[in-house]
Amino acid sequence: MKTKYCCDDLRREIEEGDPFNIPRKLIKYNRQLRYTAIVCNEEKNVDLPMNYCPFCGTKFPESLSETFYDVLKKEYGAKYLISTGKTIFDTVPAEKPLPREFRTDAWWKKRGL
Repeated sequence: MKTKYCCDDLRREIEEGDPFNIPRKLIKYNRQLRYTAIVCNEEKNVDLPMNYCPFCGTKFPESLSETFYDVLKKEYGAKYLISTGKTIFDTVPAEKPLPREFRTDAWWKKRGL
């Protein structure tokens, strides 16, 4: 069975947070867009994407951020709300709610990405 994380240190950081009781997580994994990042500012949703695990050096899969919007545009041809409740470009009103499969990792797993 394939493990969810490349190492236990990364699993612990993402699932449990910091052992030194820092009141926020330092690393996050976004299943919807398949990327791992260092959290820079939680309030402003600013993060720094990571290409490799800082604990064991394993290369992470490529982020699907751009692919997400390309697939939405190709298959549905309209602007949608993303899971945070904001529009894709933040300034353009969404025309429809995001299709259910795009709210999780189901959209990219279904397409074999």
